[in-house]
Amino acid sequence: MRSSNNRGLFILAATVLFVAAALAVMLLREGDAPSMMSPVDSRTIADSKYPFTPEEFRSARNEYVADEAYFSRLTDEQRRRAVIDEEWRAQAEFLPLTVPVETIVDRWRPLLRDERDVLTNAEEDRALRLIAEHARARAQNNPSDFRSLIERDPAVDWLDDLAPDPRHGWSQLTVFYDLFLERPFDAEAPPERILDEVWEGLRHYDHLYEAVGVGDRGALFIARRIRAESLLNTWGKNEPGAPEDWAYWTTLGSRAPMKFTQTDDSVESMIEQHESVLVVQARIIVRLRDDRLGLWLVDLLLDPASDRWVVERTSASATATMMTLQ
Repeated sequence: MRSSNNRGLFILAATVLFVAAALAVMLLREGDAPSMMSPVDSRTIADSKYPFTPEEFRSARNEYVADEAYFSRLTDEQRRRAVIDEEWRAQAEFLPLTVPVETIVDRWRPLLRDERDVLTNAEEDRALRLIAEHARARAQNNPSDFRSLIERDPAVDWLDDLAPDPRHGWSQLTVFYDLFLERPFDAEAPPERILDEVWEGLRHYDHLYEAVGVGDRGALFIARRIRAESLLNTWGKNEPGAPEDWAYWTTLGSRAPMKFTQTDDSVESMIEQHESVLVVQARIIVRLRDDRLGLWLVDLLLDPASDRWVVERTSASATATMMTLQ
């Protein structure tokens, strides 16, 4: 429980975690950026865009108990989800990401729910292996393994333009540069350099993974066939095999990834061409390097053209600040 005189700041910080920095309203300044670990005065960036300092954002925890009046207005389920990491820590079993990929796949295989038998055993194993490889890549001190995963996949491309959508003027990358690297995001910089800088920031602030959840309270995988892109947003909640305790696999908010890649074909295009597409949706509790827990969400599509699984999207859902990339 934080002291009462700090409650206001932390509630503001927690709120921004749910709206994904929607208060960012100005364009970033131009100019030469200093080295990443020699930040400019954070007030020149943060104070004009956010109602908190970078330090407060990086350490923020969405524990609404910091304000008893606010917490009391939440429903019982919302209160539970606000501090769900306490249940994760008590119930989830973890496997360190130093083990071989095959070991992870073996532990995850019994956790995949395919109630309609839409996948073959080989397709299931390939899906789990790809997710395990991405998890291990996110445990490394540099992005070499992540780059290799992207470059070996003909159905996934690097984004050439990392500039934020002009309709919004911000992205998760601008948030990361503002509040972690504490300098303006230069969208004109080579994407390769941006990835290196972001990865070093993830390492420096302990957002790289250390272990993944296993056992029926550590990870969940649902396989199904969808005939509309909007069905991806349901997480299979109403599908056969969906978990009875769905609230365990959610928090009060989620964060989109810092995007470096995209699939060649959209979900909508795949469905238009083939009438349906097979998906595996994963919810994996991960332990970060500083012992924080978060939920890593991964949606895979089985590309009908190449018969290869591709990562359609990833995101993070946590009770404390957690950044991820795709």
